[in-house]
Amino acid sequence: MAKNDNCEISLDKQIHSKDQDAESGISKKHRESTSKAAESSPFAGVLDVLARNKPILDVLSSQCVAMTSRIQGFHMAPDSKNFSDIAYNFLVGADGNIYEGRGWDKRGAHTRGFNKDSICIAFIGTFNDEEASEPQLRAARRLIAMGVEQGMIDSRYRLYGQRQLAPFSSPGEKLYQQIKVWPNWSSELGPRHWESEMG
Repeated sequence: MAKNDNCEISLDKQIHSKDQDAESGISKKHRESTSKAAESSPFAGVLDVLARNKPILDVLSSQCVAMTSRIQGFHMAPDSKNFSDIAYNFLVGADGNIYEGRGWDKRGAHTRGFNKDSICIAFIGTFNDEEASEPQLRAARRLIAMGVEQGMIDSRYRLYGQRQLAPFSSPGEKLYQQIKVWPNWSSELGPRHWESEMG
């Protein structure tokens, strides 16, 4: 299985900011300016992104921003992925901050066949041997709840790990086990889905 080590962010699109709402942890400016999409997404996807094997609890906000900025450059470079923008809709750091990638209204470029109908949440870190931090998990759940509340994610959404939709090992096994107990996680799709499309 291929390892997916992509993540990106525009520094000016960081949701966590000085005007962050203390209760939700999400920028008031972003929350007030986000308009409802024409259709809400029926899927929410989770994957993890490489944090250079550094213990995830030691990753600081400034490191999350710098790391995602470098990967954004990688994704947008003409001699690399040559994407027009970042791949993911949102990223969540171990610090509990939510970083906006493409946001609610733009199609992601993360999982072939699911980019149009999903919101992708990337966890910053590697989670094969250690679990995601509690602040990181809370932030992701809060983001999904906000998406449902604003009509950006269908209230009947299905939650998948990227490994269920494509031949990647993301999210790592520990994070995958953590999200499998979340409401709306679905076992409906899995390797049999993408293996049949490849073969």
